[in-house]
Amino acid sequence: KQWYQRRVAITAGDYEIYATMIIVMSVISVASTTYLSRKTILKLRRAVRYECNVKVWRGNSLESVKSGCLVPGDVVKIEENQAQLPFDGILMSGNVVVNEAMLTGESVPVLKNPVPQDRLKDGYDSEKDDVYTLYSGTSVLQCRPGKSGSPRFWL
Repeated sequence: KQWYQRRVAITAGDYEIYATMIIVMSVISVASTTYLSRKTILKLRRAVRYECNVKVWRGNSLESVKSGCLVPGDVVKIEENQAQLPFDGILMSGNVVVNEAMLTGESVPVLKNPVPQDRLKDGYDSEKDDVYTLYSGTSVLQCRPGKSGSPRFWL
């Protein structure tokens, strides 16, 4: 007989082995995909979380604290050598030139002016007050002190 004319007897045991192999391969595939996804998520969290030392006015003194310890209402001193801002806030005094390219895609640096004191009475509006707002992830290129000294930033 020719090879294609031969009949092969398949037993129930063969199907069990086949099913077991499919289950084992599926479990290994799911486990490796879950592991790699978890590893990527943790790596992304570490990359996104940026912490540095910042100078904060608390009471009447200037303290150096980790940016993760900042709370809403803190007044932060902005320094020109600050590579990246780790927080959002409103510019209170001075002028700052920032690079918002990683947020907006614009290649031109943006000048941020201090918020006028009478503007704070109406509350904060993210669209109207965009020219006074500094965003997390942007880099400070240049600082110009205002009347009260170095640029200040309100969280």
